[in-house]
Amino acid sequence: MKYFIIGPSGSIGSELVPALVKLGHQVSGLARSTKSAILTTELGAKVINGDINTPDTWINEAAKADVLVHLGALSPPKRGNKKWLKAADSLNTTACKGLIEAAIQGEKCKALITASGSCVVGNQKERWVIETTPKIKNALAQFWGPNEDYVFIARQKGINATALRFGQVYSSNPNGVFGKYFLKMAEKGQFRYMGKGNNFYPYVHIKDVVDAIIKTAENPNNEPILHIVDDEPINMKDSTTALLKAFGQKAKSVPIWLARIMVGKALVEGFSGSFLLKNNLAKETLGWKPAYPSFKNEVENVVKGYMDLVSSQK
Repeated sequence: MKYFIIGPSGSIGSELVPALVKLGHQVSGLARSTKSAILTTELGAKVINGDINTPDTWINEAAKADVLVHLGALSPPKRGNKKWLKAADSLNTTACKGLIEAAIQGEKCKALITASGSCVVGNQKERWVIETTPKIKNALAQFWGPNEDYVFIARQKGINATALRFGQVYSSNPNGVFGKYFLKMAEKGQFRYMGKGNNFYPYVHIKDVVDAIIKTAENPNNEPILHIVDDEPINMKDSTTALLKAFGQKAKSVPIWLARIMVGKALVEGFSGSFLLKNNLAKETLGWKPAYPSFKNEVENVVKGYMDLVSSQK
């Protein structure tokens, strides 16, 4: 099949593209910068030069694809703010509208897949969350909201669209989101859990994410929203303790009021809220099952891989 991917050189895209190429699929990836274009080529994809915010530069190419995948995202600033959320909302809205237009224009789209995040459901405290659980409004709903909203709009137009709600995607990649914001800080002993840390924060291994995307593309009868998280819920205190321990560091807490000053309300809601997501529906409808069911059991291997990669890059 032919894939068109927005975000081919990002944390997920850089793992997805070579996996698709290895399976014999043809992959085109949108690249805005020279650096992204070079990496996309090295990963094995055809480069489509353009910008998410200017769909005219990529819609015609996307219309040729059987599978459309939106993995583009704005990295959070040091302090999350309304400007960042507004920009993310605009980017995701433009991307989804463009992909829907491409699917209609090409008349061959078998699947349209967008990324979403577990935090979009809002702080559910101790309640288990399934895909149809009503959301509780929070700041990060503005970040991921368009990706889910446009799935239902696409379906009204006869397009097989699905939003995958990922837990925190983790891997050993020093240059990925997890590497930059979790591993590097933990290595320095600077990563903290907020408050008491008894809130549940789901994780999912990058290889399980790639597998879920591929299975979603191959399944013609997907649900509109699917939870892609591991099997064993873990609270932030325990996950932070396991992560810091793997680096020989001790886990510490930061007061929530201080965290709001340091990183902003949106990011604090994401890291202090509780998100107990069930993955049963993805297992039932996709035949997907996490090969890495427990972050706590895998974290030492991830840290070792990270340290090896950092050492090799010196």
